[in-house]
Amino acid sequence: MKKLRAWQAAAYPVVMRAWQARTHGLVRAATGGGKSILLALVARSIPLSSRSERIVITAPTQQIVRQLQSTFHELQTRHSAFYAEEKDIYHPIIVTCNNSVETLYHTLARKKLDVTAWIADECHGTESPTMQAWAESWPNAWRLGFTATPHRATDKERLTLYDHLLYEYTAEQALADGVIVPPSILPYRREKKQLDEACIEAILGEPMLRGLPGLISAWSIPDATQFAQKLSRAGCRAAPIHGEQPPDLQKRLLEALRRGSLGALVHVNLLTEGADLPFLRWLCMRRATKDRNTSRNRFIQEVGRGLRFYPGKSEFFIIDPHDLFNRLQLTYAAVLGQEIEEETEEAEETEEKRVSLGGGGYQGERLSEGERIASLEMTGALRERQILRAMAVKLRLQGKIPPSQGRRAAPPTQEQLRALGIALRAAKQAEGRVAPSLKGLLSALAREGVRSELTAGDLEDLLGVLAALRGGSIR
Repeated sequence: MKKLRAWQAAAYPVVMRAWQARTHGLVRAATGGGKSILLALVARSIPLSSRSERIVITAPTQQIVRQLQSTFHELQTRHSAFYAEEKDIYHPIIVTCNNSVETLYHTLARKKLDVTAWIADECHGTESPTMQAWAESWPNAWRLGFTATPHRATDKERLTLYDHLLYEYTAEQALADGVIVPPSILPYRREKKQLDEACIEAILGEPMLRGLPGLISAWSIPDATQFAQKLSRAGCRAAPIHGEQPPDLQKRLLEALRRGSLGALVHVNLLTEGADLPFLRWLCMRRATKDRNTSRNRFIQEVGRGLRFYPGKSEFFIIDPHDLFNRLQLTYAAVLGQEIEEETEEAEETEEKRVSLGGGGYQGERLSEGERIASLEMTGALRERQILRAMAVKLRLQGKIPPSQGRRAAPPTQEQLRALGIALRAAKQAEGRVAPSLKGLLSALAREGVRSELTAGDLEDLLGVLAALRGGSIR
């Protein structure tokens, strides 16, 4: 095992005292600071009083889960993995993906196992309905969160599950320690050029980037594939990388980038959080969204992937074709992850309270199920899917609908589409005999604009909720 860094050695006893006092706490550490080592040390140091107790570690992506597994292997600590095809709960420490916690809950409950401690990596994702429901399912579990992203774009990203900031290792300290390198923003004036033309010109025309491995963001898998082909034809060998590829292929692509066989990778939401890529030397922020907060967080998260120190690396170059650095009013402190900003418009806060998805998870005590479903009519597609997801999570944890079958991001199956069609026809035929809540849910989620965005997981949730409504489990 490598020698602990000074901040890790200082933070460890502080965190263990919080465990002894059962104080739910947060550790904030700059990108590249080595928080996974501290997380693993804490997990293996928690004493368990019986063989039925478990320590659960959650992470938002399978990639981060695999990185945590590598850390436990490095520390020679036995652990179980519960995600994708792996469903092991034998060892006291279980590492899982956020998307797998519903299934893990039911598995632990069947085996009469209890969660003594829950440690969340990249814990700014714990405000989702799924993770809030998970927390409510283990009210006596000690909670510890790790994050490198203090900036909060909306109320949904505020961290309500942790009472205290236990320890902070700032970006300024990490810079002084040589753990990360400073960013160097390369503003690019697109003028009247097409975006792809401007990006390719910036990548190939900047002498400092020649021969150095880089990363480019894309909107979708077809978009990533198309731009990688364009960049390769222009003289920089590139390949797309995304979550639909097998992990082994992703690993080979990253290794090819590190060795220099590839000059760049074009990614889709794969490398924005928790990825360990210290060899990266530049980033092209080709993707941008209209939403200021979303763009701001994506900018900070993606830049964080390249700030880690690597031999021969003194700075990290950022190509900014959308002028996000100025348009989002970012400072270098924000790019380094030092700013904590809580900016939510009053209207958003009012709506957030009304649908009761923020703060304490799935609550909604002020609205009946029918009123909550009817509120779908007045919200956007994303909000509708969030409310649907929250309802399904609650019903699953209550045992009123079956556990999720996985592959939630996949396209809907023909069987699901047929079942939805039957539900729609039944509602239309029944007319006045259908409960208002069922009508509201169907009319909101069956609209063409919303329906086209639904995944297999969304339809699984929808059909389960509809079955519960028809059966009288909820009103």
